[in-house]
Amino acid sequence: MLIKDVGNKLTKLAGVIFIVSIIASVGACFLVKTITGELIFGILASVGFLILYMPLSWIIYGVGEYIKTLKDLGEYMNYVD
Repeated sequence: MLIKDVGNKLTKLAGVIFIVSIIASVGACFLVKTITGELIFGILASVGFLILYMPLSWIIYGVGEYIKTLKDLGEYMNYVD
């Protein structure tokens, strides 16, 4: 049961990182635009945040789903025996 809880927590963490990365990228866009006065630099900062944190959230979500699947498979294998 502990393993499945870890999988659930990882998938929830990935969802939070996904939402926070979107909010942070918008904040970075407006912050850099305010400092530099150029919108293109704000957009580049936003894209930079998304390039860094979106794959991280996808990886964490995938690991969480993998752990949950392994737990379900282990329960099924014990049921078959």
